[in-house]
Parts: sequence; structure tokens; C-alpha cells
Amino acid sequence: MSRILIVDDDQDIARILRFRLERKGFECVLASNGLEALEMLDTHHPDLVLLDVMMPKMDGFTACREIRKRNAWARIPVIMLTAKGDTSDKVNGISQGADDYVVKPFEFEELLARIQMILRRTLENMSANPLTGLPGNHVISRQIEAAIAATKPFAACYADLDHFKAYNDEYGFEAGDQVIKRLAEILNQVLRERATTWFLGHIGGDDFFFLCDLEAYERCCSEVIQRFDAGIGSHYKAEHRERGYIESVNRQGEPVRFPIMTLSIGVVTNTQRVFVDAMQVSNLASEMKKYAKGQIGSVFRVDRRTESAADPAGAATGSAAGDHTSAATRRTTGTGR
Repeated sequence: MSRILIVDDDQDIARILRFRLERKGFECVLASNGLEALEMLDTHHPDLVLLDVMMPKMDGFTACREIRKRNAWARIPVIMLTAKGDTSDKVNGISQGADDYVVKPFEFEELLARIQMILRRTLENMSANPLTGLPGNHVISRQIEAAIAATKPFAACYADLDHFKAYNDEYGFEAGDQVIKRLAEILNQVLRERATTWFLGHIGGDDFFFLCDLEAYERCCSEVIQRFDAGIGSHYKAEHRERGYIESVNRQGEPVRFPIMTLSIGVVTNTQRVFVDAMQVSNLASEMKKYAKGQIGSVFRVDRRTESAADPAGAATGSAAGDHTSAATRRTTGTGR
């Protein structure tokens, strides 16, 4: 439940707004001026502020400016409410950091739509991965739910790097981040070029999730693997590229060889079963990804099981890319993935 701080010196308007918003499922708290609103931010932690402009003690413009000054409050969305409709007033409100500006009198349904839009956008921005800028887990789940509800054929794909930790340990986190960003670019480019309908999200670390139309997933997975394998060597030193592995020492003091990074993709579709929720899709795609990681080289593996089947090894296919093994992997006898 989202909490809204309503700041207005007209208590009748504030109470009406609270009543109508609470009927729509929001929790509301009231403040009568800007100073009181600032005091309530730390104690009530609102998800959004409805801020009147003309108020005693501290007006809305000043209050909005103060909200934006503090890091703890800076990301709270603010909608300013005012009886003034002049362009200069709107510009002033936006320049002080307001996310939107609504002129009184307003239609409640319009205000509600603006509140919902801003809360949704804020949640998506907070969910976005800071490294790649791609949508995070909340948006991924919502996109999966939308795909299920649409009842059209789709493929859900879970992509994960192999031997990434060994690379991070050898080259450092900045180099690891560059590999993750490059994979995000490849996924984005291929989906734009090869899929008609698609979505790309970043679960975290070196894990990505994408949805695409059923006709496109094989060529998308194949192309992603091909481009990744073609470019990953540039992220390694020449000596590592030539021998095809990084040599390290495990906790027992024994030498261990970690192959050049490869890519594993697990794929599930709604052609073999009816999905009930995003968690089911995510879990099955993750299961197929783990199965793909048990293969040598960069591969994708597709779940062909029906709802009654259980063993992914008995029903996984990979087409051309599924049998693809990178040259770097063939040159070494690596450890686990």
C-alpha cells in the first residue's frame, strides 16, 4: 500500500482528498503547511507528496526545494497543487523539483491517474539496475505476468555468464562490470534486430532475463551467443586468450584452471504448459539455465517438458546454438561453471 502525504492548509480539501484516495487503496497522512510536512517526512516515510503551493509558514515552492536538498527525501515524488494556472507558476514548480503540477479545480480521476503514473515510474526507476540501467526484478515480474495474461505464445530466457567469479577475482570488479555492460549491449542489440516483441531486464550481477515472441527466441539466443563468444577474448590478457584459461589456486592450495567465460541461456515457453504466475516462469527458466551451465561452451537449452515431466535432461534441446562450443572452451580442460 502506497502512503501519500497531503499538504494543504484548506483542511476541507485535504480531508476530501484523503477520503477519496483511501477508497482507492492508498494510506494518507495530512499536514497543514510546508514546515509541518518536512517534520512528517522522517516519521511517516511517504511514497508521494501532494503539495499545495499557497500555504502559511512555508509555501509549497520552498517546501519542495527543501525536500530536494536532503538525500533521504530527494527521490520522493512531489505533485504540486495550486489555484494558479500561469505558465510561470508551472515552470517555477518544476524548477523547484516537482514531478508534476495540477491546477485547481481538478478532476479527481485525472489526479489519481497522475499519482498512479508517477508512483509506477518511481518504482521502475528504483528497480532499475544502476550498472546497466535495465529494469530490475519488480518490472521483470510485472512483464512476465503481462505476457501470461496476454495468452499469446512467448519465450522466457534466463542468461548467465559462466566462470565470471574467476574472471572478477583475476581482473577486478571494474573489468567485471565492463563484461556485464557488454553483455547487456549485445542482448539489447540482438533483441532490437531479431525480435518483434521483446523485453530485457537485469536480475542482478551477471544474470539477465528476456522475453520475446516465440518465432524469434532461437535466432536471438544463437546470435547473442555468437556475438558474445566473438568478443569476450578482448576482455582477457593475451596470455590468457592463447592458453584458453585463467590459472588460480583453490582453498586447498591446488592449481585450478578456469576457462574463458562462456554464456548459458535457459529457455521456457508457454507452448508445453500453462503458466500460472511469474514465479513459475522464473523458476523454470532458472532451472533450464542451470542445466545449460552443465554443458561445455556457450549454449542455450530449451525446456520441452509438459507439465507432467520432471527431468530437464530428458527434454532439453538447444538447436544450432545449443550445440555451439566456443574455441576458447575447446582448448582447455576447465573446472565447474
